[in-house]
Amino acid sequence: MAFPDTPLGVRVELLLDTVWVDITADVFTQSPIAITRGRPDEGARTDASTCSFVLDNRTGRYSARNPRSDLYGVLGRNTPVRVSIQPDPAGERLVRFVGEVPAWPVRWGTPHDVTVSVQAAGILRRLGQGAAPLHSTMRREFTHPSRTSIVAYWPLEDGSGATEFASAFPSAPPMRITTAGVRPAAYSAYAASDALPTLGTGSLTGVVPRYPSTGEVSLRLFVAIPETPPEAEIPLCTLAGTGLISRWTIALRTDNRLTLYGRMTSGHELVRVIGGGDFLGGRRLSLGLELTEGAVAKYRMYYLDIDAYTLTGGGLMPNWEGSVVGGAVGRITHVTVGGGTSGEVAVGHVTLANRLSAYANTGSAMIGWQSENAHSRIRRLASEEQIPLAYTGNPTATPTRIGAQSVATLLDLIQDAADADEGRFYEPRDRLGLAFRTRATHYTQATTLTLDYTAREVVAPLEPLDDDQAVRNDITVQRSGGSFARAVCESGPLSVQAPPNGIGRYAEQVTTNLATDEQCTPVAWWRLHRGTWDAPRYPAVTVALHEAPHLTGPAAAVDVGHRLAITNPPPWLPPERVELLVEGYTETLGIRTWEITFGCSAGGPWLVATTDHAEYATAGPDDCALAAPLDADATTAEVTATTGPAWPLSSSHPDLYPIAVRIGGEELVVLAVTAGPRAGVQVLTTVRGANGVRLPHPVGTALKLARPALAAL
Repeated sequence: MAFPDTPLGVRVELLLDTVWVDITADVFTQSPIAITRGRPDEGARTDASTCSFVLDNRTGRYSARNPRSDLYGVLGRNTPVRVSIQPDPAGERLVRFVGEVPAWPVRWGTPHDVTVSVQAAGILRRLGQGAAPLHSTMRREFTHPSRTSIVAYWPLEDGSGATEFASAFPSAPPMRITTAGVRPAAYSAYAASDALPTLGTGSLTGVVPRYPSTGEVSLRLFVAIPETPPEAEIPLCTLAGTGLISRWTIALRTDNRLTLYGRMTSGHELVRVIGGGDFLGGRRLSLGLELTEGAVAKYRMYYLDIDAYTLTGGGLMPNWEGSVVGGAVGRITHVTVGGGTSGEVAVGHVTLANRLSAYANTGSAMIGWQSENAHSRIRRLASEEQIPLAYTGNPTATPTRIGAQSVATLLDLIQDAADADEGRFYEPRDRLGLAFRTRATHYTQATTLTLDYTAREVVAPLEPLDDDQAVRNDITVQRSGGSFARAVCESGPLSVQAPPNGIGRYAEQVTTNLATDEQCTPVAWWRLHRGTWDAPRYPAVTVALHEAPHLTGPAAAVDVGHRLAITNPPPWLPPERVELLVEGYTETLGIRTWEITFGCSAGGPWLVATTDHAEYATAGPDDCALAAPLDADATTAEVTATTGPAWPLSSSHPDLYPIAVRIGGEELVVLAVTAGPRAGVQVLTTVRGANGVRLPHPVGTALKLARPALAAL
């Protein structure tokens, strides 16, 4: 026997000292376990999953600070909890929730009535509390634990009131203003960084902590050069050290080109490299200098043009190299930026390493991961923060490319990418972590759960709302920092026209982090398609699995973003199958009861053209109407296509039929199409009343595909 003839097999466990401990015996059964996941509708953001239950605490076992408890010292804040069920005693156990218990509130009335009301939550609760913004992509890259050869790093991302510039490494000395004129946080046009200083007439100097000598020194820094050349040569960066050459200086000449100097303590010049290459006015560079000690010391000055760089690589990397006498390098002790009349030259991310390979694979971070795929960003961020991520994608779909990664909290960055893709960001139910489903996985997916209303598989009340909550008929999509596109529904029942020809204007403007301006137009039209979908909303659909145990398997499989359908709706509703998309759900678990209420949005907009799908791979005439009256009993209909091509003849394309069409509230199945009795007319052989409705229809009644081949984004 299985549920509900046997108990549901609820089990509650705590992860204590790496072992899952069963505490089900202490859970009060008179209070069902309640679990929520996802979001209530498509207009809301996903909240942390929750799970509530009540524990018997008469022994003080769940008083975390009670030394008499056997759990003393292992029970505390954010103890992981897992809830599972086993509807079939011979089947597998189904995990319904994994989360954390942030608190153990003890309540009592008498010594015989002591409880702990547990309110567990998914990881989103913790990640959203007191969350500091993640650092810029350059700072995150240069401070990654794997980059052990970086010995000094000053991001220079300090605020506008800064009087010194902190090192990114704990306890390391700051870079101090040695000559007045530096303007902190004056330059904010570098996507991979927070705001950076301009040098003006000032300079900054930082002390390099002692580091292991490897015979190699590698400098990198960001430099933004104004269009107008300096009136006199200006030093951009100087390395001071213990070698024969005590000062290595990269300077910007009056023709906006580079020069490298190597000077001894006496001022004698051992190295002068006049860098040719392009005019650097208006360019943003990642500027580098490599020094190698040996019997003959070697040097190389180079730059990367940040604006010519992409995720797949960059353009040319001009470099100038040479050699000088051994002993010229030594150990670098100080780094200085500026020192002349530098004007609006901006600098940042001054980095020194003791290996030439220190900056390998930093190019993507250097451009802020611009044009990264949305799902790749979410997966990368989760990996960097060591958070498990359940990813569901469509490998054949074109991914959504997004703009540069900004300085924001982890959750905001993930939500930013999810919003650009229009996928779903939520929490998995079987592990502590995050989950993401791409937009493309929602297209014409298989139905996970089908509920037959007449078979009483839906618990009352089933209350459709034919309202305007989700209506948006005037959409403007703005790219972050870029252009915009607008899509407007000009005609139809949900158009911007005044009633009765439309519904009036429902305008929406969204700013999204797309990679290019060209993406705005298709996104605007896709959002308009969803915002003008003319169908009732079914915000809540409930199934009682103790009353319909045959649905246990498919109902348990339903997750956020899955397709749900209701067939055979009551006669006071339209007869068509109700297509829904699950946004979230609430479930209650008892000893012999199990009820799930799904929060849903319209599923119809997601049923788009798919080449290998039996229902949604067919295109028909754009505008087709009856050429003769059609009574309720007739099985042949004369039609004419007023715009676009006519129906394909079944004699030439037998594989296209049967096709479901809709006319005036009735669904017909077209079995064959033949030429009509006069030019421009075709005859459709049909099966009438496929949706249980048979009606007469006058001349001119529009006829359309019941499941048209809609274009996806």
